[in-house]
Amino acid sequence: MKMRELFPSKYLRSADLDGETRIVVVDHVEYDDLTNNGRTEKKAVLHFQGSGTKPFVCNKTNSLVMVELSGSDDADDWAGTRIALSPTMVPFKGKPTQSIRVGYAPKEDKMIFTGKSKVKTKNGDRHPLDDNIDI
Repeated sequence: MKMRELFPSKYLRSADLDGETRIVVVDHVEYDDLTNNGRTEKKAVLHFQGSGTKPFVCNKTNSLVMVELSGSDDADDWAGTRIALSPTMVPFKGKPTQSIRVGYAPKEDKMIFTGKSKVKTKNGDRHPLDDNIDI
């Protein structure tokens, strides 16, 4: 049994993303008093529109990114902001720790194409920038 099943959390954790970036839209922000190292602090908790994604506790680093992405330093204005939640490793107390970073999410999902180029030169050859690697 996975640890996240043995010790479930009401908040989103890095392991919940299963190594994948998730695109979400903020529905609303609530504020919870959370205890960390014996200190209680008020934190912004992001809730997401109909995505089935657990609420996400936003630390200072992610809050600063939210300010940039939303255009407002008032967390109450963050509703409607489309963001990417990406699992990553960050240093914490001198050792690598799983974390989630908030980032920019394109307005539309873009498909990534790999393989041979379909672009041809005027004489019918493949484009000279095509590396000719079959995937």
